[in-house]
Amino acid sequence: MPTPLKLLAGNKFSGRHTTVIRSSVSLISLIKKYDEVTKITLGTILPYHAPQPQLRFKPTQSGWELKVIGCNASQIFFIHTKNPELVKKRIEEDWEKLNR
Repeated sequence: MPTPLKLLAGNKFSGRHTTVIRSSVSLISLIKKYDEVTKITLGTILPYHAPQPQLRFKPTQSGWELKVIGCNASQIFFIHTKNPELVKKRIEEDWEKLNR
């Protein structure tokens, strides 16, 4: 499934990659609407086999390195924010709602 055209539109996105894995499309479309998020950088996609989708966070100087693990692939996103704890909490809450 290709990345929806308007998902990556706007000034919050940067990076050379233009593909988002299926497991993260809905989440990224929500994250880009957060006022606290200043930029989202798309990272690499790697093959990965997981029984269920999951998230992993790693703190960075500018916010979070977010790894979204889907059933067939994983992708890293760099979430830039000045309020990392609030953004992490919102991402986790939205992830739970999307994966019920």
